[in-house]
Amino acid sequence: YEKGIIGKNDTDGIELKRGFETTAQLLELTAKGEGFGQVLGAGWLGAIKILGRGVEKYAYHIKGTEPDFDARISLGVEALGAVTNPRGAHDMPVGGLTVAKGRNIEFFKKVMFRRGLTDRDIERIFVPSGFDLGRFLAHYENWATVLNCLGICFRMQSSRLYDLPICSETFSAATGIYRTPDELLKASERAYNIYRAVNIREGFSRKDDRFPQRWLEPLNRPDKGEVTVLKDYFGSAPVTAQDVERMLDNYYQEKGWEIKTGVPTRAKLTELGLGYVADALKV
Repeated sequence: YEKGIIGKNDTDGIELKRGFETTAQLLELTAKGEGFGQVLGAGWLGAIKILGRGVEKYAYHIKGTEPDFDARISLGVEALGAVTNPRGAHDMPVGGLTVAKGRNIEFFKKVMFRRGLTDRDIERIFVPSGFDLGRFLAHYENWATVLNCLGICFRMQSSRLYDLPICSETFSAATGIYRTPDELLKASERAYNIYRAVNIREGFSRKDDRFPQRWLEPLNRPDKGEVTVLKDYFGSAPVTAQDVERMLDNYYQEKGWEIKTGVPTRAKLTELGLGYVADALKV
């Protein structure tokens, strides 16, 4: 509306301006499904389709849902994880691991070593100047899925008290079924691949794992009197659209998925005992 792309003809004569009164009026219309409220009630994807006129590039959404985090403030596992998660804008491996700025490489190495990464993985993913975020996320998601499957909150306040051996002992004690830490981690990987496969079956692919366009544009910060642009977690280098694509390439590769499509490969699914899923996806 402020950019002149839509006007009062689209909003049933309502002047869209920031403030409580306009918000309350739009909420009531949306709740009743009346007038412009029908457009808002259709959600991001529905509103984009109804309005047209190129509004998609201004829409702040991932798979139709608005993200909790802004990657321009902190580009870490939470922000990238919201992009790749099958559930739209769901920051499943949240935990606060990389939302908080200022943590060093040794901290991340220590966290991930206790949660399943081998020395070889750590050497490959972490370097003195930073980390390969796509590959880092691929492994951190597996750890978060262990916690998720066990009903344990993966925010740092809780998850810092657990590691794979503790989860293995807890699961075995509760169920009477002994599972080693490695078996538990493999089970979580299997669960996440099924999770991804369900979306693939419904037509989702790499094309849907996208940054909102606004993340790639400067963010005006009147609270700080500055403009913030997309940078890596350490703030040492700007991140471009091409860099984002490389992050996704590395993420899919680390997952064992097709890089061009984001679809789990038959080899990965078979390795996880999910041949029937590969058959269903026809990969």
